Amino acid sequence: MLRLGNWVNVSALQLIQGGFEASLAGLLLEYDVPASSIGLELTTSVLLDERAGDISRRLAALRACGHQIAVDDFGTGYSSLAYLKDFPVDKLKLDRAFIRSLPGERADAAITMAVLAMAKGLGMEMIAEGVETAEQREYLVSNGCGWIQGVYFSRPAPAGEVIERLNGYEAGNLAIKAA
Repeated sequence: MLRLGNWVNVSALQLIQGGFEASLAGLLLEYDVPASSIGLELTTSVLLDERAGDISRRLAALRACGHQIAVDDFGTGYSSLAYLKDFPVDKLKLDRAFIRSLPGERADAAITMAVLAMAKGLGMEMIAEGVETAEQREYLVSNGCGWIQGVYFSRPAPAGEVIERLNGYEAGNLAIKAA
């Protein structure tokens, strides 16, 4: 089954400046978009930036509105496992650095499997980013990864082209490979 997700990167600056939640809610209302259709990606550095205020409370409020929250670039930089139990997070987005050499690179395969198991154990899902080949997709799907993104499915595109693709999806004519 093909599941499409719309994910937006949220920066520390957006949270520090304030008004992010209200602005997002206003845009969703204006364009009649349900909050559940927009996931929010935050890097570990954003989660740990004290200038963003009580991030746990803010994420919980966004989740209560229907948004899913993902930790982007998981496994790179400062990725303390302790914050996974402290912050309301739905998904871990495993960095492409661990996907690039799948399935042949033993260390990357072991890390990928460990993150999949950890996410499942914590009641989360994993998103694999940077999938470029059918072999990578097949490996991830066969090992239980339900969310995959990368150029294997589609290269980045201008907004107008994305809208055309999504309109094709609604008409049953989406021209991307499904899991």
